[in-house]
Parts: sequence; C-alpha cells; structure tokens
Amino acid sequence: MSNHPITLTTSASSHVQGISDYIGSKQAPRDILMNEKAAAALLGWSVKTLQARRFKSQPPRYLKVGGRSVRYRLSDLEEFVSASVVEPMA
Repeated sequence: MSNHPITLTTSASSHVQGISDYIGSKQAPRDILMNEKAAAALLGWSVKTLQARRFKSQPPRYLKVGGRSVRYRLSDLEEFVSASVVEPMA
C-alpha cells in the first residue's frame, strides 16, 4: 500500500509507545486501532486539532466504536500521511 511509513514525532507520548515498540520489532498489523490521543501524538497534532477536523468532516478517517468511542486505524493514518506528500517542482 504505502512506501512511506509513519514515523513517530519527538512529541509522541506514552500512548503510542507500545505501538512504536511493536512496529520496531516486526510488521504491524494494519488494523491496529488507536484512540485520539495516540493518533494525535502519532501525527504530531493536538487532540483538539483532530476533534476540529472530525467536526468539519476532514480527514483522516475515523471509526465510532460502540456509537461513542472514536478510534483511528493505523492503516488510515498511513494513507492520510502518504496522500499529504507534496512534491516540490523541479
């Protein structure tokens, strides 16, 4: 799918440390679900930014689990980051 894996920012919190360890040790399953704190840390954004983007129906995609809990799939975040690449003009 993507040749541009997500790399954790230096501001990534302990919420994503377990995922980071797993990714570092082997191929991560593409269906890992993260809460908004972990997703925000992974992207280097605040939780408020993710919430505002959801309110405006902007990417990245997310899931509503149990009608209330917001979760993000690792594969959706990878896809979002890959789609955000800007190629400079030569």
